[in-house]
Amino acid sequence: MHQIILGLGSNIEHRKNNLEQATILIESNLGKVEKKSKIYETKAWGIENQSNFLNSAMVVSTPFYPLKVLEKILEIELLMGRKREIKWSSRNIDIDLLFFENYVFETPSLTVPHPFICQRNFVLSPLNDICPDFIHPKFHDSIRHLSQITSDAGWIKEFLF
Repeated sequence: MHQIILGLGSNIEHRKNNLEQATILIESNLGKVEKKSKIYETKAWGIENQSNFLNSAMVVSTPFYPLKVLEKILEIELLMGRKREIKWSSRNIDIDLLFFENYVFETPSLTVPHPFICQRNFVLSPLNDICPDFIHPKFHDSIRHLSQITSDAGWIKEFLF
């Protein structure tokens, strides 16, 4: 089994329910969810004139290799009705493969670790919940430290429901 870390986000429809539904589909199609972060609310990143996002992260044990993981993630997003129209636009679900163990992997369709981790509070804060001592395999620094030095000045708050 491989340990992967996924980031999830949603900013339309029933955001919290979307994250919960994605978790169920991840468990039934990808692997066992070993650990989940808190849920955070953040301002949209990339295209800012849209609704706030709910974001979380999780550690998953999976038998699949990176490209198959990507295929499964895309299937889950499609099952949930995700429409890919404009990059960084509003979406009911977004699932990103952030880390595949401590591997560095790059193809035209997939880059692991995810290339924007260090620039996004909405990724770093949930990661800090579940793996603060994990060493980023490209930057050779802990998630804890990367979250302290990120250039992202956007607000983030724990989502209390």
